[in-house]
Amino acid sequence: PVVYVGAQSSKSMIDEMDSVYLDDEEAGRLATQHLVGLGHTDIALITGPMVEDCSIDRLAGYERVLSGVGIEFDPALVKEGDWSASTGYDAVKNLLAEEKNFTAIFAQNDRMAVGAIKALKEAGRRIPEDVSVVGFDDMPLASYYDTPLTTIRQDTFLMGREAAKLLIRAIETPEKQRRHLSMPVELVLRKSTTAYSFESKEV
Repeated sequence: PVVYVGAQSSKSMIDEMDSVYLDDEEAGRLATQHLVGLGHTDIALITGPMVEDCSIDRLAGYERVLSGVGIEFDPALVKEGDWSASTGYDAVKNLLAEEKNFTAIFAQNDRMAVGAIKALKEAGRRIPEDVSVVGFDDMPLASYYDTPLTTIRQDTFLMGREAAKLLIRAIETPEKQRRHLSMPVELVLRKSTTAYSFESKEV
């Protein structure tokens, strides 16, 4: 028996294995909605590798919020990373070099968010007065960063526990229909986001 953890089973295998996954589209929506709710309209996005389902789904959540409030999607504000801090850093360097206007960033993981913050501070931008930043994962160090990070929390212990339960169930009762569990996400508010200010419009 196999339990697929971290994403949904492919359609071809959905009846063959259980899965425990994060609602990544809802997570992307939650992060973006937080920034929109603070008054930000120019929101940059640093994605993970776009060959991964979670990156695609988080992007979809981002786009859904923008569309819902009438903000035109600007592909020039979307930069692809590889989950490392260095690609978050490079993404912001590129945005600044291209003279893109943005007052907020949603980075699809905390490491890229930390890299983004480093690049912003090197450029003389204050966090969050000039640019608000939201990460993703709620890594153990997120609350200790220089500017504690607002982020989306995923409960990896809960995912592991539920996956173990499904595996035991599949071993003991293999005839039962496979289950697919969507795990909740939570917005954790810290010091890296604040309400939009006209003074921070030109970045």
